[in-house]
Amino acid sequence: MAFIGILLGMSASIMMQTILATVLPQVVRELGGAQLYSWVFSGYMVASTVTIPIFAKLADLYGRKRIYLGGMFVFLIGSALSGTANSMTELVVYRALQGLGAGAIAPAAIAIISELFPIEQRGKMLGILAVVQVLANLVGPLLGGYITDNFGWQWSFFAVLPVGILASVFVGRGLPELLKTSSPSDFAKIDWAGGLLLGIGTTMFIQALRSSVDWQGKPLLTLLLFGLAGMIFTAFFRQEKRHPDPVVSLDLMKTQNVQVSLVSAFLLGAVMYGTIAVLPIYGQALWGGTSLQGGKLLLLFTLGTGLGGIVSGKLTQKFSYARLALGGWTVVTMGFTLLAFTSRIDVSNLLMALLNLISGFGLGITIALFLLPAQNSVAENRRSVAAGLVQLSRNLGGAIGIPLITGLLTASGGLDQTTGTTENFFVIFLVLALLSALGAIIGNRFKGSVIIDRENSRLKPFQNT
Repeated sequence: MAFIGILLGMSASIMMQTILATVLPQVVRELGGAQLYSWVFSGYMVASTVTIPIFAKLADLYGRKRIYLGGMFVFLIGSALSGTANSMTELVVYRALQGLGAGAIAPAAIAIISELFPIEQRGKMLGILAVVQVLANLVGPLLGGYITDNFGWQWSFFAVLPVGILASVFVGRGLPELLKTSSPSDFAKIDWAGGLLLGIGTTMFIQALRSSVDWQGKPLLTLLLFGLAGMIFTAFFRQEKRHPDPVVSLDLMKTQNVQVSLVSAFLLGAVMYGTIAVLPIYGQALWGGTSLQGGKLLLLFTLGTGLGGIVSGKLTQKFSYARLALGGWTVVTMGFTLLAFTSRIDVSNLLMALLNLISGFGLGITIALFLLPAQNSVAENRRSVAAGLVQLSRNLGGAIGIPLITGLLTASGGLDQTTGTTENFFVIFLVLALLSALGAIIGNRFKGSVIIDRENSRLKPFQNT
C-alpha cells in the first residue's frame, strides 16, 4: 500500500510539469503577464532543486514518512492555490510553494523505497517507479489539454489534488514511522546557509538572463544583476568548502568524468526543460489554438524521450561513454536543426511529429548516461552523493534554460501568438541545436565505458573507442 502511495505521489508531482507546459499559454491569454512566463517554471524548479538536499537530511533526522507527508501537504496547498490565481505573479508564488513541497517528496520517496524492500528488490522497484514516471509525462500533455479545453485551466491544478490525497492516505496507513532520535545540534548542522545562497544566486542569475535576452532591457541593470549573482555564487562556494556536510560536495568535482557529467547534465536540463516549456506554444501555432493540439507535440517529444531511455540501457553495454554521448547529442542537434528550418516552410504534420520524436529520442539516450560515469568514478559509499549532484546540476540547467528559451521567444513576439505563423520559433530551435552541439563536444571528453559486474561495479580503466 505504501509503495502505491509513493508511485501516486511521484506521478502527481512529475505530471504537473507537463500539464503546466500545455495549459500555460491559455493562462497567459487570460491573466496576461507574459513576461513572467518563465518564472512559473523556474520558480518551481529553483524551490524544489535547492531544497532536495536539505529535505534529504531532514528525512534522516526526523523520519522519511513525516517529511514525505509534510511535503505532499505543501505541494497540494500550492496546487490548490495555483488554481485560484488571479494574476501571473500569484501563480509564480504558488508554483514556488508547489516546488517547495516537491523538494521534500522526491528524496523521502526514494528513501522510503529503500526501507520497504530488501536490497535485491530495490532495483526492480526503482525500475517500476521509472516506468510510472515516463507514463506520467506521457499522460500530462493530453490530460492538461483536455481539461483546459473543456473545463478551464484552473481544473488542471485541481486535478492532482485527489491523486495527492490518495497518495498521502496510502503512505500514512501503510508505512510505520521509524522514530528518529535527533537533537537541536543535528538540526543546526544542516547547511542552511549553502541552500539559501544557492537559491538566491540562481534566482539572481535567472533574472539577469531574462534581462539580457530582452531587447528592451536595461544593460546596466543586467550587468549589475550578473555581478550580484557572481558575488553570491562566490560566497556559496566558500561556504561549501568550509561546511562539514555541504549541499554540494565540491571534492567530487576533481574527477574528469564527474566534471563532464555535471556540465552535460546542466546542458541536458536546459535543453529538455526549455523544450518542454515552448513545444505546446509551437504546437498551438502549428496545429491550432487549442491546448489539446498544443500538447500533442509535447506528447511526441516525451514519448521519444522514454523510448530513448529504454534503448540507452542496452547501448551502454556496447559503446563507450564518449561515443554514446556523441551519438545521442548528434541526434538531438540534427532534430532541432531540422525543426528550425522547417518552422519557416510548410511541411506535413507527419514530418513535424517525426522530428519531435527524434529529438526526444536523442535526449532519452543521454539522460541515464550522465549518471553512470559520475557514479562509477567515485567510491561506492559516495555514489548516492554523486547521483544527487548530477540531478542538482540537471535541475539548475532547467531552471536557467527555461528563461533563456522563453525569453528569446518573448523578445521575438512568439509568446503572445498561439495561432498562425511559426517563424518566430526559428531562433528557438536553432539555440536548442547549438546547446545540443555543445553537449556533443563536451560529452566526447568522457573516459571509459560501462562494466556490468555483480560483485564489483567500480569503474575500470577502458580506452575510449
